[in-house]
Amino acid sequence: MLSEHFKPRTQEEMIDIFRKTRKLGSSARMTLLRDSRLHSVKNAFWKINNFSPYDAYSYDLLHAFDAGEWSKHLWPLVYEVLKQTNMHSLIKYTPDTTFRDILKLLPPNASLVHCIRICAILRSIAGLRVVSDEQIKAYRQFLTKYEKWCKNVTKEHGKKFNYPKHHNLMHLPEDIQNKGCTENYSTRPGEGLQQEVQQAYSQTNFKNTESQITRIDENQEAIARIRMFVDLNDVEISKAMSAEDLTDGCGPPPEPVYSQENYALGSPQTKLSIDVLKNKKANLPAYRFFGRKLQEFLGKELEEESRPSGFLTRTPYQCLYLTSMSLEDWREKRDILRCNPSFYDRPRYDCVVINTSPVTFVRLEFIFTCQGTSKRQYDTALVHMLEASKWRPNTEWEGCRVLEEKGLYQFILLKYIIRGCHLIPATDKGTGKYYLIDLVDSDAFVRFYLSN
Repeated sequence: MLSEHFKPRTQEEMIDIFRKTRKLGSSARMTLLRDSRLHSVKNAFWKINNFSPYDAYSYDLLHAFDAGEWSKHLWPLVYEVLKQTNMHSLIKYTPDTTFRDILKLLPPNASLVHCIRICAILRSIAGLRVVSDEQIKAYRQFLTKYEKWCKNVTKEHGKKFNYPKHHNLMHLPEDIQNKGCTENYSTRPGEGLQQEVQQAYSQTNFKNTESQITRIDENQEAIARIRMFVDLNDVEISKAMSAEDLTDGCGPPPEPVYSQENYALGSPQTKLSIDVLKNKKANLPAYRFFGRKLQEFLGKELEEESRPSGFLTRTPYQCLYLTSMSLEDWREKRDILRCNPSFYDRPRYDCVVINTSPVTFVRLEFIFTCQGTSKRQYDTALVHMLEASKWRPNTEWEGCRVLEEKGLYQFILLKYIIRGCHLIPATDKGTGKYYLIDLVDSDAFVRFYLSN
């Protein structure tokens, strides 16, 4: 059904059919009404000038897709399959707005995985803020694939896809072409207000509730306002005490975070000489011949007049604030990336994308700035290279990309980093193989999958 084309209804055609039924006998009238999916009742909206209920209806991404196609139909099936393999978590209730997050993290499982992956692709295209004709064309192509995998899921698991929210997927392209992106007619912004009203309603005696809900809302607003002022006061006191502690000694207060055009460095550490670095990292393969390799790298990357000379001092940083332009809507976006051996008592070394052709995926190992005798600063990172792996999962879904760490380390200049990326381990055995997650955000989806 999803690959078929249906003629959209118009108010004029429905009025014309209704008038024709008035001239027919009982049997012929019922046949025509049934074929047209109408009842023998005049629509009240027909009296409103220049109004068409069929054009007024818009696809509701939250309730039709996130809380419908996914959470009410595919997710329960996935849950049942996981229960059969004893891999499930006992999730009794999950809010509608978080079902998309669960959709990103499902393990592979034959035809059901293909079905879920195509479903996720359809959801990602539908949620784009700027949608091109090529992307709408891609949506229709994936809709045909989705129909195919849904039929396979029906054969394997007995799941029926004969319900309105599934059928409505085919009407989404027309809505986007006629009304713009789904954000224009989203019901998500008002979802939080409904929850507040529901909570307030539960505190009433369920009689004459309007005045009671108003009073409850006033009390909640007053409490929130008091809480806000208390929190702001605590923050100011904390800042004042921190400033006093920092300036209590002989040393100057800390300098602001170092920043450049598209990135900034945070969480600076104590400056290190090459000898101190050797002593700290001597047992790690990535830091062997660190000083010599760094000099060779800077000599190749920089012009002769820009190359450092003399003794180099290094200032490590454990946080990178990266600004980039989204390929989805060309807006500015920001990633906060960590390179920390003990981030909340656990090592965290985030992954990034390097501006090469094609793009290169790497893991941040050591972020630092170095200065020579000329006091010129060079923003550099030691990274662990990630390469496309030959290993494939049992079920290779649409757009599956596996990256692998093979022990190769290189230096890069921070200005060539595009954005962060999210990888998850392909196995629990620590093999250094990772799946690239292209559903983290719309920019990642367009950049890592749709544009390829």
